[in-house]
Amino acid sequence: MTDDTAPIWPADKLPLGLLKGYRYQDRPRHSRTAMASGPPRTRLTSRTPVRDFYFELLLNDGQLANFEAWLERELEGGTRWFWFPLRDGTGVHATLVQFHKLTGPRMQSGRWKYACQCISYQRHAQALTQAQLDLLLKYSPNWLKQTSSRLHRIVHREW
Repeated sequence: MTDDTAPIWPADKLPLGLLKGYRYQDRPRHSRTAMASGPPRTRLTSRTPVRDFYFELLLNDGQLANFEAWLERELEGGTRWFWFPLRDGTGVHATLVQFHKLTGPRMQSGRWKYACQCISYQRHAQALTQAQLDLLLKYSPNWLKQTSSRLHRIVHREW
């Protein structure tokens, strides 16, 4: 699923999710039916994987006002899909997501906390070749990103 017209998370005004408590979980894509005799029958219910991401936003007063305005104006109350940087086993990527559940805001130590659950149909590891996956086992995604950035600067610098 791609959408070039989807809003982009305003990272210049709003922070990213906290790492503490950050997690993701794949939804089951199959269903089992008990048979009168023999083993249960397993069916694939969806060819498109759905992944739930869970994280928290910690906002000051100004960020809270900006977030709630952006949620209503750009995301039409949280119903539109948008691009948000999320981390998985392949690193941090702009991922097309939709808010599934927002809990908050609640005050914590002078700041506002929102608990967020987003859904996504993207899995970045599926797009990688086996050679790229083997590199991820050997090196971290951050090391690979830094190395490719250095190589890009070397190749494209002024001579």
